Amino acid sequence: MTKYTVHLAKMFHGFRVDNCHSTPIHVAKHLLDAARRVRTNLYVVAELFTGSGDLDIRFVRELGINSLIRESLKAWDPPEMARTIHTYGGSPIGVLIKRKS
Repeated sequence: MTKYTVHLAKMFHGFRVDNCHSTPIHVAKHLLDAARRVRTNLYVVAELFTGSGDLDIRFVRELGINSLIRESLKAWDPPEMARTIHTYGGSPIGVLIKRKS
């Protein structure tokens, strides 16, 4: 797997790590460290659904994640979608208000 990761780092400027939350951190760290020896400015996007802000921060810090992918379908209404976007670093672009029937 390390050889494959290094090969990909020679071809691509960034990686997406699917299901990062289910990958042991030491395994992901080993593979990303190997990739960064080839491409020092590797951009890492991770699908990270831990349910814990503290655990998210641990993954981001230890793996050097640049961007996170979040599950937008879990927002049950427009205000929750706006809250989620704002919480994880999105810039406000307007107001989402659920109309009462």
